[in-house]
Amino acid sequence: MTKRVLPMPKAIQQKRSVLLEKLRLLRQSGAKGTFHEALFQQVENDIQDVLHEAEQAIENLNHEKAVAYDLKDSLNQLLVIQHLSEMISRTKNIEDILSGLCTIAHRVVPFAGAAVYLLDRKTKNYELQHSEHLSKEQLAIIQVHIDEGVINWVMSEKRAVAVPNLHDLKQDPIQDTRGFIVVPLLASEKKIGFLELWEDKLQEIRASTHFDMLEFLSRQAAIAVENTQLYEQLNAANELFKKSQLQIIQAEKMAAMGVMASGVAHEINNPLQIILARVQLMMRKLAEGEMRTNMKLVERETLRISGIVTSMLRYTKQQRQLSMQFVSIESIVKDVLVLIQQKLSLQNIEVVTEFEKSIPQLNLNAGEIEQVFLNLFENSAHAMKTGGKLTVRIHMKQFDVLVEVEDTGTGIEKEHLSQIFVPFFTTKSPNEGTGLGLFLCYGIIERHGARIHVESTVGSGTKFVLRFPTHEHISENI
Repeated sequence: MTKRVLPMPKAIQQKRSVLLEKLRLLRQSGAKGTFHEALFQQVENDIQDVLHEAEQAIENLNHEKAVAYDLKDSLNQLLVIQHLSEMISRTKNIEDILSGLCTIAHRVVPFAGAAVYLLDRKTKNYELQHSEHLSKEQLAIIQVHIDEGVINWVMSEKRAVAVPNLHDLKQDPIQDTRGFIVVPLLASEKKIGFLELWEDKLQEIRASTHFDMLEFLSRQAAIAVENTQLYEQLNAANELFKKSQLQIIQAEKMAAMGVMASGVAHEINNPLQIILARVQLMMRKLAEGEMRTNMKLVERETLRISGIVTSMLRYTKQQRQLSMQFVSIESIVKDVLVLIQQKLSLQNIEVVTEFEKSIPQLNLNAGEIEQVFLNLFENSAHAMKTGGKLTVRIHMKQFDVLVEVEDTGTGIEKEHLSQIFVPFFTTKSPNEGTGLGLFLCYGIIERHGARIHVESTVGSGTKFVLRFPTHEHISENI
């Protein structure tokens, strides 16, 4: 690479030529044995002028060099800011934002390790969200900073601060020069968290001129983190709103269906009792024979219809006397699996049970809950006609008992998920189902003060989750 040579200023070039000419004349006079004092004085003055102007030129060059360096540094800072802004704008993931912040911060201050902690709004504690090149021991020292109030002090200062390794400096405050830069993450003066950079040379950290840059980058990242958190909260609120809407719609449909079923049941029940009474009266007058046998058949089927009507009235809460007792949900599930085991085996369906120990007993109507699980297992079997796996899990979550029924069947289309508990809705063929099974299950679960929801992916399978509360005792008369 050819070294660049800066041109000599014209004023210095001219004086240099005049000075050389005078030196030539002075040399000639010296050769003749004479001393030209006036000429010597002029040469001396000219040398001083040239030296002064050379010093001035060097000073000007140094100034221009400093300006050029500042411009280059400013350009680098703008590029760093642009890089971080582009990185933030491309993602809505907090981990990516914090990783990008550390990557850019390393270009400002080449650190040996870094960690970013965010403030948990519920617990008011700083939680580790991202770290780079830090051991457990080093992270423990950062925790000391939090516990001893160093971080709270930095957050109150609202600026980047060089912090010595307080834990180690107590042992050797002179030789140990390790330390940290702690940079608060603030969004409109709101505490979001902090960035802590681990560095080996504390004195170099304190002499750093890039604290303003670190503070600016951290503020940009803090705003991005806050926006992402707000975005996630908004999405969660939207999902909750959608679920609430579906529950309200489902409740309204069930209420309307209940009113209709109640009216139909009452209208059927009155003439049905008359028919039953007439049949029983005729049976008294008939001797044993074919006619009496036929009348017994009519009586039996009439009683079955009466039972169905009674069941409809119970489901619509017109008759609410349910036999409730504390029973083991595990025992109920096992009993139903025994009932359906043969069918599952014939369809080559593997059954896997994952039951957590020490599950408390629940106040339930065992018969109705058996009906729920039988219906769910039947649906899973229908979705796995060519074989698959049925997994049943029972576990605690806080104060609730969760029962999960998961299959590896065909799954449910997304647009159908909101309709599966609607009466008479079914994707089965007319001879395979009426669409009342899940509707009745939903009613049973609701009456027990429990909840049921479904998750499904087409081609992967379906999972029903039933949540039974244990912190409330459900009355025997719901």
